[in-house]
Amino acid sequence: MRQYIHLLTSSGIGLPNDIWVPATRKVAPQFASQVSFGISKTLPKLQTELSLEAYHKSMTNLIDYRQGYNFLYSAYTNNWQNNIEINGKGEAYGLEFFANRTEGRFTGWLSYTLAWNKRRFSNINEGNWYVANFDRRHVASITGNYKLSAAWSLSSTFVYMTGQPATLPVGVQEDVNGNKVMIYTGRNNARMPAYHRLDLGASYTLTTSRNRTATWNFGVYNAYNRINPFYLDFKNTYTTTQDRREFTGRKLVMRSLFPLLPSVSYTLRF
Repeated sequence: MRQYIHLLTSSGIGLPNDIWVPATRKVAPQFASQVSFGISKTLPKLQTELSLEAYHKSMTNLIDYRQGYNFLYSAYTNNWQNNIEINGKGEAYGLEFFANRTEGRFTGWLSYTLAWNKRRFSNINEGNWYVANFDRRHVASITGNYKLSAAWSLSSTFVYMTGQPATLPVGVQEDVNGNKVMIYTGRNNARMPAYHRLDLGASYTLTTSRNRTATWNFGVYNAYNRINPFYLDFKNTYTTTQDRREFTGRKLVMRSLFPLLPSVSYTLRF
């Protein structure tokens, strides 16, 4: 496969940003080749389908931000082609398992992926392989639906993912002007905490006076209120005395988006 657009994804501290950029005379289109092998099995007595697949994907002509660069920092002062490294190599491989029950009062599916995704550039991470921003070692999800009656049905979904890679500083030093400068040792040298959540739902189906089918849906997103990481940032810390407030340093904090969220919807089919 040859792709003529590239995705640039930030991996450092602060609000994440993704942008798509085109292939140009300076930036060649990326090339990938993939091979996969899979087996599947149907279990009639359990009304279940099983599948297992292994894959390997190699990539060339990849791009990534240069050390210390990102789109928001220099987009308006420099051409984006000067902020990137080119001619990168990539490799992705793993195993995917899937089980699906499609008939009966209880239906649902289970999936699990064990995967590796890494990159290599001459001028990043001293030319050594590093995990890509999309590297998630373990990804698992379980979905279940249970038909209580002709009108009522229940559903639930649980999702788990290994934490996303991130580039974090390992120290701080002062420059000649007394400014604090972060020290980094490599690209994507750490990971955010794991992501997981549970969603619950119930639906009630009825027939209206005009003989139309209507459904009330009740749901809870992130039922146990997991504070999942969205991005990492630094927060300044201070000490306060009688009449002074002094800066004492910075600490790493995790920013999140969605807590427990209930929802109600009504659907009318006609």
